[in-house]
Amino acid sequence: MLKQEKRDVEVERYLREKQLLEHYLPFSGSTLWRKVRAGDFPAPVKLGPAITAWREREVASWLNEQRLKKWAQTRKPYERRSIKTLTQA
Repeated sequence: MLKQEKRDVEVERYLREKQLLEHYLPFSGSTLWRKVRAGDFPAPVKLGPAITAWREREVASWLNEQRLKKWAQTRKPYERRSIKTLTQA
């Protein structure tokens, strides 16, 4: 029974700034922090006095949202549907 309970626990993963910039984001550290201040990118969390990181699921959600927006903008007018419709499908 204990083994089953362990499988049900979801582990929260975090990404440090260096990981974000090298593997996930197409912009610089300055742009990252500008977007955070403007509310255009998920805010990081403090994991310790000198450790700042982003929740992986929030970053993944933001990236998916950006892809959907870009996809919706590239569609021809008669092919466009709202982003809300796409996410509900």
